[in-house]
Amino acid sequence: MPLVLYTIMQYVIVSTLARVFAGITLAVIAQTFLADYALDMLGDAVTTLNGLPSVAGSIMLLTGIGQCITVLGTALLTRISIVASAKAFGISLS
Repeated sequence: MPLVLYTIMQYVIVSTLARVFAGITLAVIAQTFLADYALDMLGDAVTTLNGLPSVAGSIMLLTGIGQCITVLGTALLTRISIVASAKAFGISLS
């Protein structure tokens, strides 16, 4: 009987650990590449806004466009992290 329990425990532990490590690897890779794309997108938005005339830029800063870009960027990177982590641990987000 102990041999049967040992065999079952060994199978469960090995398969679970393999899934966890595969999920963590997937999450790290997704976070690395998706975060770069998100940061590039935010950089392009800032570059586009830097090309505006000074009066238009001042008006946009007064309306809070700078804070808007910061909040949207943070939300985008947070969402990327959450989705990548959920996929790593097999959690459904729906």
